[in-house]
Amino acid sequence: MIDKKIKTAISEIKFPETDIYHEKNSADGYAFLGCAKEKVELDSTDCYELVKSSNFCLNKSQKIRGGEVPANTMYVYTMWPCIEFLNLRKDQKNVSMLMDTLDKIGRYPNGMMRYCTTEINYIVPNVTSCAALLYALDGQIEKTKDLVSVLLKEQKDGNWRYYDALTGEPLRWEDSFHLAMIVYHLREIQNKIQIDTQNIIARSLEKLKAVNRKSLDPGSIGWGIPMLYAATKNLDSDLSERAFVRTLEESLVHENFRVRAYAAWALTKEF
Repeated sequence: MIDKKIKTAISEIKFPETDIYHEKNSADGYAFLGCAKEKVELDSTDCYELVKSSNFCLNKSQKIRGGEVPANTMYVYTMWPCIEFLNLRKDQKNVSMLMDTLDKIGRYPNGMMRYCTTEINYIVPNVTSCAALLYALDGQIEKTKDLVSVLLKEQKDGNWRYYDALTGEPLRWEDSFHLAMIVYHLREIQNKIQIDTQNIIARSLEKLKAVNRKSLDPGSIGWGIPMLYAATKNLDSDLSERAFVRTLEESLVHENFRVRAYAAWALTKEF
């Protein structure tokens, strides 16, 4: 049962007037907020219309690893909240379209998912867990199992590394924000279709506990606390309780709309 104060706070979240860090143009913020509104039985029609008019993407070109990525590029991480929201709205037509796009994005020879519809030769672990969850939500269990097995193979000391897909050069590790995202994806997979991901989760939880022992690490872009809460709720009481307080007091009223939106989403997640 969602606290009435949280429901009220969600109802009062304002749409963005600026596009700082893609907060106005990107579909994901509206999708995250729409999911939260659905969960607390608020009208989500405004979010639904904005998600569709945003074409389920970032809607802004950006440079990634020195290359220009066009505005209409479809990103797996943006498709995820859109599909979650569209499922709640029972919009199977657009879910099917996005799942077809996910298939077209495809995978690298080592089994990890590509990042987006524009090739950037960048192996990002949380994109693979995200795709695994999307296939689970769509009932494509064999594809989910295959991606989970790839994640298990690639996991090292509870974490995953980014790679240059052309050279095989190892790059940075997942930060606390995105490691928590992977844990969330794996927990949701286990919750939705009963694929056992417990061993992978347990190792990553130990890494999250080590990273966040003294103070909570918001990750590389500073938005990681709500995801830490979603990942650890009913899994680790210390981490989840500390993350809950900061999500409620800081993230839900953050100056950036995308942070406010996924804080609302995190506070309404159930495990």
